[in-house]
Amino acid sequence: MKKYIKVDIDELQESNESIHGHDVRIMESLRNGIKKRGQIETVLVRELDEGYDILDGKARVRIMRDLGIKKVFCCSVGKITDAEAELITIEMAEIKFQMDVIKIAESFERLTKKIPIHQVAETVPWTEEEITKFSTLLHFDKKQYEGWDEKKILALNKNVSSKKLF
Repeated sequence: MKKYIKVDIDELQESNESIHGHDVRIMESLRNGIKKRGQIETVLVRELDEGYDILDGKARVRIMRDLGIKKVFCCSVGKITDAEAELITIEMAEIKFQMDVIKIAESFERLTKKIPIHQVAETVPWTEEEITKFSTLLHFDKKQYEGWDEKKILALNKNVSSKKLF
């Protein structure tokens, strides 16, 4: 059950690795916005036995800590499993940020061992087939391309750039 709460910033933890990169300009804009207006957007959290795990809003919380802000407005999704938390993190990040595809592939590999792939595909912007293809990024054998000359690489690049990744 979802509820809105005001939490002491020291109760907020980051148990999952961030799955997206942050552009320096965007982070500076976020910092400036928080300095100017304070916290506008809630931080999405899940309840832990002690404190809360940040699912969406890690960068905002880091900035608020740096700025000395003590209380944070949060939306809690209650106590949920690690797998559910990781799935929500992916859902939220894909909406907002350019994501690190290797980290996404790692997350999908973990998630599909715990949650049926059709359930994962229901809430992320990829099909079951595309989610499955992400794992190929983790098992890529770059040794097969050692010793290639520039001409062969350019030919491959031309061929790849004319096709969709998935």
